Amino acid sequence: MLDTLEGFVQQCATASEIGKSFGLPGSFIKDYRNIVCTGLGGSAIALDIARSYIADKAKTPLFVNRNYTLPDFVDSRSLVIAASYSGNTEETLSAYKDAKARNAAIIAISSGGQLCQLALKRWIPINKDTCRIAAEMRIRICIFSASDSLVED
Repeated sequence: MLDTLEGFVQQCATASEIGKSFGLPGSFIKDYRNIVCTGLGGSAIALDIARSYIADKAKTPLFVNRNYTLPDFVDSRSLVIAASYSGNTEETLSAYKDAKARNAAIIAISSGGQLCQLALKRWIPINKDTCRIAAEMRIRICIFSASDSLVED
């Protein structure tokens, strides 16, 4: 545990590099009406922190969802980030399917599971570098992956 705490700064730097290396594909537009991050547990906490971290830099409203369905305002001009470390979180999978039904742009942040399988079928970008990092880093990875992928320097 002490090693994990002592390595916190380096872990955040590693997580930031993972996020920066995960650029949005050219097919993604830059002017979404809103960005909805969906996840539970540690993923949702990380997304809340990421939202706070980029709040003063983001030009697009960012919302964190913890439900089976997405807010009514989500549509084809929305970007949905589905985050589940295991890739098998029931609520996140349901919200992913809801985003797909609404033709929203989707990014997945996961280490595997059903979320990655569903995303691969649709050529949805997946930040899978988390699978090489210890589980206790997942919150830092999610924070920096989300924030560094969404804020331009």
